[in-house]
Amino acid sequence: MISYSGHNNHFVIGTSFDYSVTRLRARAPLGTPARNYVVSGSGIFLGQSGDPVSIGPVATAHHQPVQRALCARTFDVTNAFSLTGGRAVQLRAD
Repeated sequence: MISYSGHNNHFVIGTSFDYSVTRLRARAPLGTPARNYVVSGSGIFLGQSGDPVSIGPVATAHHQPVQRALCARTFDVTNAFSLTGGRAVQLRAD
Protein backbone atom coordinates (compact mmCIF):
# COMPACT_ATOMS: atom_id res chain seq x y z
CA MET A 1 0.00 0.00 0.00
CA ILE A 2 1.38 3.38 -1.05
CA SER A 3 0.11 6.72 0.23
CA TYR A 4 -0.29 9.79 -2.02
CA SER A 5 -1.01 13.08 -0.26
CA GLY A 6 -2.54 11.24 2.69
CA HIS A 7 -4.71 8.97 0.48
CA ASN A 8 -4.18 5.21 0.39
CA ASN A 9 -3.43 3.57 -2.95
CA HIS A 10 -3.75 -0.23 -3.34
CA PHE A 11 -2.22 -2.11 -6.29
CA VAL A 12 -3.02 -5.79 -6.92
CA ILE A 13 -1.61 -8.23 -9.47
CA GLY A 14 -2.96 -11.75 -9.89
CA THR A 15 -3.92 -14.61 -12.14
CA SER A 16 -6.99 -16.80 -12.48
CA PHE A 17 -7.81 -20.11 -14.11
CA ASP A 18 -11.31 -21.22 -15.08
CA TYR A 19 -12.31 -24.57 -16.54
CA SER A 20 -15.74 -25.57 -17.74
CA VAL A 21 -17.29 -28.60 -19.43
CA THR A 22 -20.53 -28.38 -21.38
CA ARG A 23 -22.30 -31.56 -22.46
CA LEU A 24 -25.25 -31.79 -24.84
CA ARG A 25 -27.38 -34.79 -25.77
CA ALA A 26 -30.44 -34.68 -27.98
CA ARG A 27 -32.75 -37.09 -29.74
CA ALA A 28 -35.55 -36.42 -32.17
CA PRO A 29 -39.00 -38.02 -32.01
CA LEU A 30 -41.10 -38.01 -35.17
CA GLY A 31 -44.48 -36.34 -34.87
CA THR A 32 -47.43 -35.01 -36.83
CA PRO A 33 -48.69 -31.42 -36.51
CA ALA A 34 -52.45 -31.05 -36.05
CA ARG A 35 -54.67 -28.12 -37.12
CA ASN A 36 -54.31 -26.41 -33.73
CA TYR A 37 -50.48 -26.49 -34.07
CA VAL A 38 -50.11 -29.24 -31.46
CA VAL A 39 -47.67 -31.96 -32.46
CA SER A 40 -48.67 -35.54 -31.68
CA GLY A 41 -45.76 -37.91 -31.16
CA SER A 42 -45.69 -41.17 -33.09
CA GLY A 43 -43.42 -42.99 -30.64
CA ILE A 44 -40.75 -43.34 -33.34
CA PHE A 45 -37.37 -41.80 -32.60
CA LEU A 46 -34.69 -41.17 -35.17
CA GLY A 47 -32.10 -43.87 -34.65
CA GLN A 48 -28.44 -44.15 -35.49
CA SER A 49 -27.37 -42.96 -38.90
CA GLY A 50 -29.43 -44.75 -41.55
CA ASP A 51 -32.01 -46.27 -39.13
CA PRO A 52 -34.70 -45.22 -40.30
CA VAL A 53 -33.24 -42.00 -41.74
CA SER A 54 -29.76 -40.50 -42.00
CA ILE A 55 -30.00 -38.14 -38.99
CA GLY A 56 -29.85 -39.62 -35.51
CA PRO A 57 -29.22 -38.71 -31.88
CA VAL A 58 -26.41 -36.31 -31.20
CA ALA A 59 -24.03 -35.90 -28.29
CA THR A 60 -21.20 -33.45 -27.85
CA ALA A 61 -18.89 -32.19 -25.10
CA HIS A 62 -16.96 -28.93 -25.02
CA HIS A 63 -14.02 -28.29 -22.68
CA GLN A 64 -13.06 -24.64 -22.08
CA PRO A 65 -9.89 -23.80 -20.11
CA VAL A 66 -9.23 -20.06 -19.69
CA GLN A 67 -6.22 -18.38 -18.07
CA ARG A 68 -6.25 -14.68 -17.21
CA ALA A 69 -3.83 -12.15 -15.76
CA LEU A 70 -5.17 -9.11 -13.97
CA CYS A 71 -4.07 -5.95 -12.29
CA ALA A 72 -6.17 -3.47 -10.34
CA ARG A 73 -5.53 -0.21 -8.56
CA THR A 74 -7.75 1.33 -5.87
CA PHE A 75 -7.32 4.93 -4.74
CA ASP A 76 -9.06 5.93 -1.51
CA VAL A 77 -10.53 9.40 -2.12
CA THR A 78 -12.07 9.47 1.37
CA ASN A 79 -12.59 6.83 4.06
CA ALA A 80 -16.00 6.05 2.53
CA PHE A 81 -15.29 6.51 -1.23
CA SER A 82 -12.70 4.77 -3.41
CA LEU A 83 -11.98 4.69 -7.14
CA THR A 84 -10.95 1.38 -8.71
CA GLY A 85 -9.51 0.74 -12.15
CA GLY A 86 -8.17 -2.47 -13.53
CA ARG A 87 -7.56 -4.69 -16.48
CA ALA A 88 -7.90 -8.42 -17.10
CA VAL A 89 -6.07 -10.04 -20.00
CA GLN A 90 -7.06 -13.45 -21.34
CA LEU A 91 -3.88 -15.43 -21.84
CA ARG A 92 -5.24 -18.62 -23.34
CA ALA A 93 -8.56 -20.07 -24.44
CA ASP A 94 -8.95 -23.35 -26.33
